[in-house]
Amino acid sequence: MAPWNSEVFVNTSGTFCEPLPCCGIECCRSSFEESSGCRSAGSYGVTISDAQRAKLMYAAVFLSLLSAALTIPSIFGGSDHDTWMRHTSWDVGETKQLSASDGDVLHTVEVFAGLQLYVQRDSYENKTSGESTVQDTVVSYSDSSCIDSFCQSCHDSTNFVMFMALLTLLAAVACTYMELARSSPRGDLNCLKVSSTCFVVIGTFCGILSLVVHQDQCRSSLPSSWIVEGKEHDISWHQGGSYSCFVAALVLNVLIFVAHALLPTPPEKWAPHETDWHATCQLKSVAKKAREARRVSGVIINSAPELEEVARDAAEKSQSDPDVDLAAKKCPAWRSNPLASVSLSPIQLGLDRSPTEKKNINPMVELPAILSGQMEEEEEASGRITFQEGKPSMGGNGDCGDGDELTVCVEAEDDRVDGNVD
Repeated sequence: MAPWNSEVFVNTSGTFCEPLPCCGIECCRSSFEESSGCRSAGSYGVTISDAQRAKLMYAAVFLSLLSAALTIPSIFGGSDHDTWMRHTSWDVGETKQLSASDGDVLHTVEVFAGLQLYVQRDSYENKTSGESTVQDTVVSYSDSSCIDSFCQSCHDSTNFVMFMALLTLLAAVACTYMELARSSPRGDLNCLKVSSTCFVVIGTFCGILSLVVHQDQCRSSLPSSWIVEGKEHDISWHQGGSYSCFVAALVLNVLIFVAHALLPTPPEKWAPHETDWHATCQLKSVAKKAREARRVSGVIINSAPELEEVARDAAEKSQSDPDVDLAAKKCPAWRSNPLASVSLSPIQLGLDRSPTEKKNINPMVELPAILSGQMEEEEEASGRITFQEGKPSMGGNGDCGDGDELTVCVEAEDDRVDGNVD
């Protein structure tokens, strides 16, 4: 079973999300998660604590949701409903009718330009003061009555701009799942880091492309003068609410990209296939098999917390025990994070036994190897651990082991452990 489907890590923070089904397919796993490119990308970044990881990714979730919320108005700006479009217009024009005598502003007319139509209406001040004299006008760019040159230009860019804005929104929504998954060391994957950064880049690129096309084909063709009640007046244009929100969303995407790019995956995910999937321990399977065996070399382990305590004792011993170098060769992840490694060696078995009994315990016993193997005697192979049933012995005086530090001795008093780790 792959590490993401097992309790490899003791979750103290973050939110664990079940991986996508493709993660369980061998060809997908080897082509993406286990590929050298994904592992290299996953290892890049600044290592932080699990609590800091959770806070960083939760902040990224908030930014992604905020980015998605800021992108929505730009999509409504392409609506053919005049009320919605007026509040989410991409561009706003303002023309003022000045007094011929003193130059005072007599009348102000606003033009709201969206992606499919524009709305001409009296200013809010005129309407509230009761001085409104201009009738509201709604004109679609595809309407034959829209004879201005910008009508055709804006109409031609509508579909493309809206499609790019929609892709930006979908990318932001997809990133929220990846950020929740990455908040937990257990759920973080190399392919998730690569995918999340790619989604942010693609979403940002689509957003920038939509702004560029709108600027080039629509905004640049907006007229500099506007006819109101048969008279031509100068008009000044500025960006509407949708445009401003869209730009803000793209700025947030830059921050999200930095968060994903600088957060590495756990070191246990950097190992190549042979080590990662065959030598890295799976805490869930270990605890399960330990409950089945009930007694492994004199130590009864009933729960994951007890297993964690054994691992901590092993970690302390590893600082001075030269034999740990051999264990590290079999499971490189052991040195970086013993609690996350399946190779919980050297495990101090017999912790509750007398000093005399402890002397007969092999310090290099690897609990995962016991639990994932067969109780039947296996032939010794180079670089592998052999399994024999009987009492452990360091010097070859017992009925199991010949002093070889890679021999695993198992006392199966209750049940036999059979089958491979699932």
